[in-house]
Formats: sequence, C-alpha cells, structure tokens
Amino acid sequence: MDVKVTFKIPLQILRALGLWNSGAHTVWYYFSCLVLQILIHFSTIGYLLYLFQTEDVREFSEVISVLMTNSAAIIKSLNILLRLRQIKKLLKSAEGLLLLFEASQLNGCIEKNVNRGLKSFKAYLYSAILTCTLSGLIPIVNYQQHILPYKMFIPFDYKCSDIRFILTAAWQTVTTLTGGAIVVSLDIVPVLFMCYATGFLEELKTRLDKITVNREKQNLSVNGTRLRLFDSNILTQMEQKCFDKSLNDEFSKCIKAHQMTKSFIFDIQEIFASVIMIQGYITTIILCTTVFVLSLVETSAFIKLSTYMIPMAIETFLPCYFGNDVLIASSKISDGIFHSNWIHADNQFKTAMKIFIENTKRPLKILAFGICNSAYSLYAVLRSVNQ
Repeated sequence: MDVKVTFKIPLQILRALGLWNSGAHTVWYYFSCLVLQILIHFSTIGYLLYLFQTEDVREFSEVISVLMTNSAAIIKSLNILLRLRQIKKLLKSAEGLLLLFEASQLNGCIEKNVNRGLKSFKAYLYSAILTCTLSGLIPIVNYQQHILPYKMFIPFDYKCSDIRFILTAAWQTVTTLTGGAIVVSLDIVPVLFMCYATGFLEELKTRLDKITVNREKQNLSVNGTRLRLFDSNILTQMEQKCFDKSLNDEFSKCIKAHQMTKSFIFDIQEIFASVIMIQGYITTIILCTTVFVLSLVETSAFIKLSTYMIPMAIETFLPCYFGNDVLIASSKISDGIFHSNWIHADNQFKTAMKIFIENTKRPLKILAFGICNSAYSLYAVLRSVNQ
C-alpha cells in the first residue's frame, strides 16, 4: 500500500484549485488561493443578498441551502490553508505507521478499511458530479426563459441579453463545480485518515491477540542452538528466559505502535474535528430546507433537489460511519492482549499488560474542540440502541 496513492485523487483536485502544494509555497500558490477565495466569496455574497430581497418562503429555503454549501466550502478551504503543514505532517505519520505495520500485517485490516473509504469516496464524488450536471442543464433547457441554475442577486439585468445570461449562467456553473470539488475533496481527506486509523487499530488488536502464539511458533537461536518454544509443558530455564525476552520485546513494539496510532488519531481530531462538527450543523440546515422545498416544487425541480440531497446525506454519513469504526476498533484493543496466552509470561510482561489494559480502557474517539463529540456521535448512539 502507498499513502500517496490513497490520497492521489483528492489532493490532485485540491492542487488544481490552488489549495494544495506539495513543495514550498510559491507566489503562484498564494495567487491561486486568493483568486479561489474571491470566486467563492463573491458567489456567497450574491446568495446572501438575495435572501434579504426575497419574500417568498420557498425561494428563501432554496437559496439558503446553496448558501450553506458555499459557506462550508469557504470554512473548509480556509481550514486547509491554515493547517496545510499539519496535514502534510499527518500524511508522513500515516506513512510511518504503515511501514511499522507492513511487516506484520496479519489480516490485511489496513488495506480493507482504506478500500472501503475509497469506494465511499467514489460514490460521494459521482453523486456530486450528477448534482452539478443537473444544475448546469437548467439554463440550457430553459434558455428561452433565461432561468439560472440558482436564485442569486445579480447587479445587472441578465435577462435583457443572451450574452449576459450565458456569462451569468457560466459563472454560477463554474462556482458550483468549484465549491463542490472543494467540499468533496476536503470531506474525504479526514475520512481516509480515519480509515487508516481503524486499520492500524484492528491490525494492532490482531497482533496483540496472537502475541504469545507468534512467540511460541518462532524458532530462536541461543548460543548456536535452535530452540522451539512450548513444544512441551516443561520449559528449561534457558528456553523460558528466551521466551520472556522475545515476548517483552514484541509487547514493547506493540505499545510503541499504539502510542503512535493514538497520537495519529489526536492529530486527526486537532485538524478536522471542529470542521466536521460545523459541517454536521450546516448539513442539518441544508437537509431540512431541501425537504421543505421538495414538498412545494414541480417535477423537474423535484428531481434536481432530490439528487442534491444524496451527496448531502453521504457527506454526513461518512464521518459518522468511519468515525464510529475508530471508536469500536479502539475499544477492542485491551481485549486483544487480555485474550492472549499470557499465563506463561513473566512478571514484567504481566505488569506491563495491566498498565496497558488500564490505559486502553477509555476508547479513542474524535472530539470537537476537545469538549463536544463530533458529528458521528449520533450515529454511535443510534447503533447502540438498535443493538
């Protein structure tokens, strides 16, 4: 596996939009960031001004959904600009952990979880492309009536000229595609990090569960003599000493891997958790207003809004689902070492095991601002109730 390959598509999209730079920050990087922010902010201001003009409840509800989407794109783009170095550091941490676990992968947990995340990303991306495509078809289908994809404050009369209408429609389409690309790419980055975290924890749990079994099956060489551990119920003093040393060394590696994974999850929390929580609130507003508008519109608008709800629902679901996976995987870590065959281990191992179990009693979960549970908490509660 390669971390760079996993993040290739979202980072390429962000690089094309000027939000990602793998090397040193250049003048072109800052210029592209400025142009992008101006593009999104002007569009957002247009939707905001229209809200103060309209007196129609349906139009108000429809525009506020688009306004919230643009606001989310602004918040997320600013977050990645401010935390770009931290995200690069997080990528390196993922590569380091992957190398640490790569030699001892037992069940392919990391690859399995990452593949699930990539499949979810494709579903999210395709649904967003479908939504933007249907919105872009509105001015083409309604060319004679000069109907724009979205209601928006325009400082000139775009209906009096075909050229003005085409340029305005193109402006809306470009800003919609840009905002959608930003939101989708930035939404999937923390999700993929969560997939890696879950894979690391599951791999560590399996490694701890089989820690004594692996030591028992391993042939050790002492003073040129090959020994096989636990071939009989009675171990010689030399065999027991070799076994204890090997077991403690392996357990030390597992503890180091757990500490690195724990730090990795805390970094995910620091960079992304607050944005995920804000996104949860924004998506709630979007879904509520969209459902309200669906009850009032005709068939063509109903189809467009229905497809708009799909990526919005996926956007909320992804951090909920994969964040809950991190919580479940971390809660099983202590079970792994406890269910291992530690009876024959020495006192040093048993003491370290008790400290480790006590330290892992509290499961790892991503918190927003270090206080509030992130958006996936509701999913975790509902899942517990269902069980």
